[in-house]
Amino acid sequence: MPVTPLQKRISELCTSVVMTDDLEQFTQLALELRLALREQVEVLRSMVDEAKETIARLPAESGRELIPERVKERRKPGRESVPVGTPRK
Repeated sequence: MPVTPLQKRISELCTSVVMTDDLEQFTQLALELRLALREQVEVLRSMVDEAKETIARLPAESGRELIPERVKERRKPGRESVPVGTPRK
């Protein structure tokens, strides 16, 4: 998969943050990097959601769902990450 302009920007920002000696410039670059990373996370979440929808439409094997209903839904913010199949308390 080719590198996207956003991924290239993140890489450039990482390099700039590490290389700068100026605190004000560091603060500005770190903010830009944080925003770019948030944007990249949203892109990746969207890709995962699309993949889950595609998989959910595939024919089930032996009458079982490939992805159980509880896994299809996006994890709610602030919820602890628990491996699939682990009983909840």
